[in-house]
Amino acid sequence: MEGAVAIVLAAGSGERLGLDAPKAFTSLAERPLLAHAAASCLASRRVASVVVAVPSGWEDAAHAILEPLGAHVVVRGGGSRQESVRMALAVVPIECRVVVCHDAARPLASASAATLACRAVLARTSSILATAIASSMRSTAAISRAMRSS
Repeated sequence: MEGAVAIVLAAGSGERLGLDAPKAFTSLAERPLLAHAAASCLASRRVASVVVAVPSGWEDAAHAILEPLGAHVVVRGGGSRQESVRMALAVVPIECRVVVCHDAARPLASASAATLACRAVLARTSSILATAIASSMRSTAAISRAMRSS
């Protein structure tokens, strides 16, 4: 198979965020997080298609989001990230030489990040792409509770 397959993990419930819908179907700048994540993967010149793992019952909604973006397959995700990856890998063509995974909850990754991940896999057989965090938001209440319990 020419080109990589990007597995986009979108099966998270969003429960910790108090959402009524899975996190990947929540909008950012008027587009679902899933659309942002899949579009950045498909914009990479190395990625030929995406396989998206979604919660049971959300397959049709995922297809509707992904249809205008390009080549995709939607699978039902599992109860854990590992299970969702396994279910997505099961539909990747055997001749595919490069598979990269991306979390739909990280919608701002660039197409160049997907390209770099593909290149790294080809060079090393496995790779993890990470970006240094300049700053992060923390709940002061959560930090206070953690400090009190230690």
